[in-house]
Amino acid sequence: MPPESDARGAGAPYRDDVLARRPPRLLIDGAIAAVLCVTGQVEVFGRAEYDGAPVLPGPRPAAAVLVALLCLALLVRRRWPVASSATVLGLLGGASLVWGGAEAGTVFVAVLLTVYSGTAYGRRPGLVGALAGATAVVHLLRDPHVHGTGDVVFGLGLFAVAWVTGLAMRARHGSIGRLERHVDRLQREREEQIAAATAAERAAIARELHDIVAHAVSVVVIQAQVGRQALPARPEVTDQALLAVERTARDALVELRRLLTLLAGDATSTTSPTPSLAALDALVETLRASGLQVELERADDLPALPATVELTAYRVVQEALTNCLKHAPGARAVASVRQEAGGLVVEVADAGGGRAGSPGTGRGLIGMRERLALVDGTLEAGPTQTGFRVRAVIPTAVVDGPDTAAAVPQLAP
Repeated sequence: MPPESDARGAGAPYRDDVLARRPPRLLIDGAIAAVLCVTGQVEVFGRAEYDGAPVLPGPRPAAAVLVALLCLALLVRRRWPVASSATVLGLLGGASLVWGGAEAGTVFVAVLLTVYSGTAYGRRPGLVGALAGATAVVHLLRDPHVHGTGDVVFGLGLFAVAWVTGLAMRARHGSIGRLERHVDRLQREREEQIAAATAAERAAIARELHDIVAHAVSVVVIQAQVGRQALPARPEVTDQALLAVERTARDALVELRRLLTLLAGDATSTTSPTPSLAALDALVETLRASGLQVELERADDLPALPATVELTAYRVVQEALTNCLKHAPGARAVASVRQEAGGLVVEVADAGGGRAGSPGTGRGLIGMRERLALVDGTLEAGPTQTGFRVRAVIPTAVVDGPDTAAAVPQLAP
């Protein structure tokens, strides 16, 4: 039945709870039908009269069966509203043709109730209205108690009021249904927006974790290998390697602690400055201590850059050099940062040849592309004749805003 819609969404639990406290509709309709049936049988067998004639003309057994059938039809007035209305109106019209019009209050209540229900809940309110009009005409023509225009107008008016009331309730149900569907649609859109924002935040966190952990673990692994190999004959190299391991691990712990603090939403905690171009020197020194021959070429005339641009540039250099350390250990790499017409250009190239180092998953390049996409930057990465090159262009017109800040968590170097 279209007027009654099954609502879902934010308000659905409340509505379901309210509906759960209501008595079942079949129980309500059953109680109404039972009361009308008892009242009707009293009218039949109590010889109720109106204006000197029985209110239910015809044999009493037939009248009793008629009342019972009318009441049975009331039980399904919501489930099958049109069929219930057609049954009641057909019984009343047939009885009026055979025995004359009835004046029993039970019959009128049953007829008006089913006309209302068929119009309010059914799919064909026009058909119900036509059947009600035809039945009213037959009943009035066959009713011996109708005397004049006033009685005709009154009788037709009762049917019309029931039908119009059903139309009004139908319109109300339709408005409520449309409103509930609109609310549900808004709720679904809100849930989709929350899910999208959550996915974006998780992706940003995953990128940060990859940048932090991949760099730190790569340095630790390389330094551990150096220390293990130099332990018997060169203890001073072992000491340097262990110090580098300790320093790198501590830096990683600091960044992870900042990330966890941000995730926990601790407003009282203080955060260190985000990684910037000024932190590249410390990054290069760490990688040099791990055996990577790194040269940093940074233009002296760089303009003041937004924090987001500097963070992105730092992460690109960090990821590219970490990849050099993993895939081309001992190779020579050059990292350059300069300003060009298209924006800030970050380029890292190594002479690692065929890259015989440890295999990678490709997540680092994917993370760099995603990070650059947040600031409308571009990334080129691929092999060269002597090794591998990564080139990123970051528009310097990018400003820190709510979208970028939310997508790139602010972490300590």
